[in-house]
Formats: sequence, structure tokens, C-alpha cells
Amino acid sequence: MSLYYTGKGDTGETGLFGGGRVSKASARIEAIGDVDELQAFIGVARSMIEDETANALLHSAQEDLFAVNSDLANPNGSRTSQEMVKNLERHIDDIARNQKPLRRFIFPSGSRGSAILHACRAICRRAERRVVAVQQSGHVNEHCKSYLNRLSSLLFVLARHANVAEKGEEEEWAP
Repeated sequence: MSLYYTGKGDTGETGLFGGGRVSKASARIEAIGDVDELQAFIGVARSMIEDETANALLHSAQEDLFAVNSDLANPNGSRTSQEMVKNLERHIDDIARNQKPLRRFIFPSGSRGSAILHACRAICRRAERRVVAVQQSGHVNEHCKSYLNRLSSLLFVLARHANVAEKGEEEEWAP
């Protein structure tokens, strides 16, 4: 047997913490996959962003996303906490305090760092929608949804911050 494969998933099912197997197409596994994708794209963002504070926040988010995925894989999980959500709120407020007010929607573009953070934000919002689907069909830690909601806001303010730091242009949508 290999450390990297077992062959058990060849049936189209995967195991959850605590036992039991579910379809790889289930809402729970879709949510886990989206959080995993988000975590990977945050890694890409970290490789592109030189700002140490932003990098530290993104690293912390990657750590937190392990807790979120643990809770998604364990219907009785409780690793994601209200304190994690409040921590994100503090960081959002600190960063947004130094940003010019938004007057219109902005295009998800600008500098390379800003563009990848906007992509991370979009993936995060998809992951949040998947968690809502899991909640509608089964139990999941209620803080997972709130955490992802706040993380998408953090990624947005970090994208705006990256545009300033990297001298990117924040382009407003003018309908």
C-alpha cells in the first residue's frame, strides 16, 4: 500500500472522519473541494504578494481553512470558532480603515496580487455557497459559513490593499 493512494476512492466514494462513506459528488465533498481549492489559490497569492502583513494574514487563513475542512469532513466537528470569525473582522476593519471609500463596484483586476486575491475571493464565495448547501442537507459547524463569509471580505480588502501597494489601478464600473 502507498502513502499517496489507497484505491478506496475508485468506487466514487470517500470516507469521512469518524467513519462512513459518501459520494464524491455529495454537497459535503463539493464544499471540502472548494475550500481545498481556495487554500491552494491563497498559496498562489502568497507567492505573488511581497507585503509581509498580507502574507501573514493569508498564511493564517490557510491554517484556519484546515479547521473549516476538518469540520466539513466531520459532521460533529467544532474546530471553526466564533473567535476565528471575530479575528477576521478585526483585520478587515484595520485594513479598510486606510482605504478610500468605494463609490461604485470595482473590476476584479489591477495589480497581479490584487487580481489573484479577487480570484480567491470568488472561490471563497463559492465555497460559502457549498457550505450553505451542506447545512441544508446535513449538519455542519455553523461557524464555517460565517468564517468563509468574513474571509471573502478580508480577501476583498486585501485585494484593494495590494493594488495600492503594487501601484495597480482600481478601475470602477461606470454603467
